[in-house]
Amino acid sequence: SSRVDFFFGHRSHALKFVDFLGSVVPLKSKSSEKLISQDDHNNTFNFKYSWSTEIAPICRDDIICLPPRLATALGGIGPLVLCWKINSNIQILDPLTLQSAEILGNMYWKSPFRALGSARQLTEYYVLDVEPTSHFHTSGRFALADVQIMRSEDVGKSDDVIITRTHLGHILKPGDTVLGYDLAGANFNDENLAAYRHMSLPDVILVRKEYPRKETVTATETAKAHRG
Repeated sequence: SSRVDFFFGHRSHALKFVDFLGSVVPLKSKSSEKLISQDDHNNTFNFKYSWSTEIAPICRDDIICLPPRLATALGGIGPLVLCWKINSNIQILDPLTLQSAEILGNMYWKSPFRALGSARQLTEYYVLDVEPTSHFHTSGRFALADVQIMRSEDVGKSDDVIITRTHLGHILKPGDTVLGYDLAGANFNDENLAAYRHMSLPDVILVRKEYPRKETVTATETAKAHRG
């Protein structure tokens, strides 16, 4: 954990900042005040106000193993889920079933958890084949499919093909690249995951499709290219 201190010249500015944080991430906050000085003659007082806030350590695209009680309270989802959206609440999705749920901020702090993995731990995979599930189950912006993938770094070097189920069945096609968590090669030390002794993890959980970067050429550069 880390700490960052902010200082404001006015109490109202600090309150607005705390309110802003609470609108974009789940947080809990405590306030305090301390008398710095007083002028009995003019009956004035100078207070120092402080707010201590703790932000939920969850980000979009994190993979999470829910605490057993929380998973049950949310209808038996997961327990292995992805965070696909976050604001004052946490939106989660089971990528293997498309079951989704919303974890309210106060619910999170009653049963807090950390992510199993974050976006910087994602691995790039190459898509070989996409097969919609038998019933092609869809849920809003997601659709289930079974995909054949291999690590991008292994293309042309290895025959190791991985078959996994994904919520990205509506946008993936052969030849695409996609980012996912390599669970087969991961070593987790997580008390929530340890609580599910008989749960078998998939080799890979896919998270998001990668799109080619668009190159931006300025008008000046274009003109130079034509003159050349």
